[in-house]
Amino acid sequence: MKRARGAHRGVCRFTNDRTRLGHYILRARQFVFGILFVLVAIFLWVSLLLTTIDKTMNSICDDCYLIGNAQIFNPLNAALVFFSRVCSYR
Repeated sequence: MKRARGAHRGVCRFTNDRTRLGHYILRARQFVFGILFVLVAIFLWVSLLLTTIDKTMNSICDDCYLIGNAQIFNPLNAALVFFSRVCSYR
């Protein structure tokens, strides 16, 4: 059986420059969204870590993790408070 020209290199004979360009554009978008979601994941992880450290160091009672007053700045709490003020309808 005769192979199509370029088949040995993994190149489909039906592709052209437009489909390759589209592939590169989609690949760049995947890369940007991947970095964005990794940054969001790191932000959430740091926020959870800061909250856990604050609860263990400054809990009201010795047997529980109730926190009366936050001592460590948490960026997620600050962002949620800011957006609740911005998005309020009053």
